[in-house]
Amino acid sequence: MKQNKHLLSIILAIGLLLRLIFLFWGAALYYPKSIFLFGDSSSYANSFINLWEHGSYAIWLGNLDSYMGRGPGYPFFWGLHYIVFGLKYVYEAVAVSQILLDVLAIKLVFDVVKKLSKKVLTPYIAAFLYAVYPFVIVWLTITGTEAFATFLVVLILWTYYTRVDSYKKYIILGLLIAYATLTRPYLGLFMPFVILADFAQGKKIIPLFKHGFIISMVFVLIYGIWPLRNYVNHDKFVIFNSPASGYYAFQKDFNSFRSWLYSWKPYSPLINEYTEQILYTNDTLEIPANVFENDAERKLFNDLIEKCRTCGSSFYNRKYGKLLENHCNDEIAIGFRALRESFVSRNKFYYHVEIPFTTFFRSVFKFSTAENPSLLNSLLLFYRMITLVLGFLGAFYFILKDRKMLFLILYPVFWYIYLSIGHGQFEIRYLLQADVMLLLIGVLFVERVYLRVKGVMFNV
Repeated sequence: MKQNKHLLSIILAIGLLLRLIFLFWGAALYYPKSIFLFGDSSSYANSFINLWEHGSYAIWLGNLDSYMGRGPGYPFFWGLHYIVFGLKYVYEAVAVSQILLDVLAIKLVFDVVKKLSKKVLTPYIAAFLYAVYPFVIVWLTITGTEAFATFLVVLILWTYYTRVDSYKKYIILGLLIAYATLTRPYLGLFMPFVILADFAQGKKIIPLFKHGFIISMVFVLIYGIWPLRNYVNHDKFVIFNSPASGYYAFQKDFNSFRSWLYSWKPYSPLINEYTEQILYTNDTLEIPANVFENDAERKLFNDLIEKCRTCGSSFYNRKYGKLLENHCNDEIAIGFRALRESFVSRNKFYYHVEIPFTTFFRSVFKFSTAENPSLLNSLLLFYRMITLVLGFLGAFYFILKDRKMLFLILYPVFWYIYLSIGHGQFEIRYLLQADVMLLLIGVLFVERVYLRVKGVMFNV
């Protein structure tokens, strides 16, 4: 079709223009404090700066856990810009690089969908929808893994679907997945999913074994350097990240308190209210009666809160901005773990069924955020909900009808289920890469529905 000859170029131009508009105008509205920084930015930047300036890869020098707090994938990407542009311009340079990579991702999305679709226009539609997808665009100026990890995922999909099966392809996949895992640990799920998707497509056993062996060896050789470094340098076997990534305000005391709270009240502002009460008052926290089995548990809870106030290092750091060396974090963690286990044992259906279902429902049908409760944000989240519903319908359809789609389906479906079951609360940004994949699945699903309806109409 001649009219499609320059369509991709137009879509790429639209994508670049939107990203530049966001960089020079929209980001300042969306991020009034800083268009380049958010809560975790310093952890990535400091990790590389401390390596470059002091020879130690760590978020905070002297904090052992922070030496293993961030995998080196994104800090090294950020660090290349630091070396070239210096501290004065590094954040601007990273933002521009992330924008350019995301424009490239539009082309990669086009190629992936072209390989999987049955209509000429479908890959153009997918490329356009990605080009204007707001939930990627808003992360492009930020020093953080969200946008960069999304590019790596799209590149992995492109390599899997558009390259001919060969040893080279699986070596590259092993390299990409290892680097993606060093960027965001949960992206390591793509490793077994490559092998599982190949198996489901009925590939012969010998090539399947050879390719599985190659990708596994490459992944282990590349990614394995990180846990090996942690063990050799710091005598700790940390495979992904250290607990709380070394953040002083998220040690065992606070994390166990939060985990206990989320076991009976997920997605609640109570965590902030209770934390404020612990830090700045001596009040007794009001807890619903059904949370405790008996008076002994309520007394244990009150004793634990007193320990949080007096010797919990996270709470001390939040209040005074200082370190507390002689803490009682282990005692606090043991106590809250016992309270949590007691509540779960008495409310199995609620904890194992109701909470995961509610969490999944909220993650899909989410129409507002505490950070930005505006009408525009609600409309964007409504758009996201439509793409997710179509994506999940498509995932169900393709699992039954087209095994070639399995590699595209496995990660988003598994990740949504895992987060819903294993986490009472998480941030929507953790779903970004899964959402992009569901967007593509939804486009392909609508295409199949259209072809099926069209076929029925013409056969009547």
